[in-house]
Amino acid sequence: MDIRIIDGRARCGRGRAAGAWALALVSAGVALAMPPIVPLPLPTFSVDPDSPAVLVGLVEPRDILTVEDGELTVLVPGQMLGLMSPADDLDSLSGSNSWLQSGDTFMLLFTVTRDTLGQAPADQVLIDLGVPYNVTDQAARGQAAGDQFAAIGLRSLIVKRSGAGTRGSGTTLVRNNYDEGGTDFSCTPPTHAYDQAGAVPQDDVNATGEPAPAATRERPGNVYFTIGAASPTLPALSAMYGQPPSGAHIFFNAYPDGLTETQLYASATELGLLPTDDIDALIVLDANNNAYFDLGDAALFSLKPNSPSLGLITNVTAACPGGDVLITRFGQAPEVFAPAVDFDLGSPGDNINGLHFTPCSDELICAREHGIRSIRGDLNCDGVADVFDIDAFVLAITNPTTYHLVFPDCNIESGDCNQDMAIDVFDIDMFVAIITGT
Repeated sequence: MDIRIIDGRARCGRGRAAGAWALALVSAGVALAMPPIVPLPLPTFSVDPDSPAVLVGLVEPRDILTVEDGELTVLVPGQMLGLMSPADDLDSLSGSNSWLQSGDTFMLLFTVTRDTLGQAPADQVLIDLGVPYNVTDQAARGQAAGDQFAAIGLRSLIVKRSGAGTRGSGTTLVRNNYDEGGTDFSCTPPTHAYDQAGAVPQDDVNATGEPAPAATRERPGNVYFTIGAASPTLPALSAMYGQPPSGAHIFFNAYPDGLTETQLYASATELGLLPTDDIDALIVLDANNNAYFDLGDAALFSLKPNSPSLGLITNVTAACPGGDVLITRFGQAPEVFAPAVDFDLGSPGDNINGLHFTPCSDELICAREHGIRSIRGDLNCDGVADVFDIDAFVLAITNPTTYHLVFPDCNIESGDCNQDMAIDVFDIDMFVAIITGT
């Protein structure tokens, strides 16, 4: 791996090693999963201190990252946020989201820790839609910590969940740790959604914020964030505002260009939390965009499992309290906004450590559009694309009705091998290339 400086930002070159891994998979005849029909914008993000990218010196846990040309890139060095120690841990990120109205519906997007196992298989509705990869599946493959998932079920600030039980449930993978097409985190290990990564080290995406303004290549403004309780800079940063150090303080930087001072947006106490709590996932809803927690504001967040307030909040999931998403509105006590079960979580140690959202008016349409789709060429749905799929492929392009009768549990969209949104004779050449590895 190598580090280059482009436009003042660190670029982390890992193309040769990762590319060799991907080439080996293709040479072995393994087909790629299909990227989302409508890839979500890549968010800004950070990785935790135990990530390989940090341990080998490519990035620091205080940095805001993005991806450019398939490479992990430091967009905002942590010191521009006032984080003066390389050991500071940028634990959560958010924009102001002042545009979001109380009745607007959205799907929550989230990331999880390495210890997360998940508790539910992929929902059959999502399997039928061709977006079968969920938290439990990716955790079993050893790569969930570098993924981003969508929790299926519309929510708004006035309705915690709508459509549950009637429009599908569960979670689906919307962004892969490495390179699935669309927008991905370019993290380690360089695997695809269907790969078994095993017990290899994983980069852990532990904060997700607003998309980077790629068109202008500028650093994002109006950054809300928390830092881990063990961060060396936290005591001094907290003391500037007369506060004891707390991983539950939310800080704000209007434009992290090295000239704007970081300020306190909301203290742990103002959020109804204890100073010993630790926020590790965050969506700020700064209604009037004034950078102060006041009337009309709210925060969606998740707490680290050892946070003492989790023992005080009603209806927290006992088995994995770090898997719940909570909400605090100005002047009100925290409460559960979405329980762990909505995120396919429930095993001890399951923990959400990054939050974001995407506007959505129909959860199944959004899942189909934004989810990473089934393996291209796997028409008999045995988990691999090979010569045994030939008969099923021919049937799919010549007689779709009969295909559904013969393979009722399979996804015909896997036949869209050239990804033109149709299953027809124009897919034949790519299908042959997939199953032969050429």
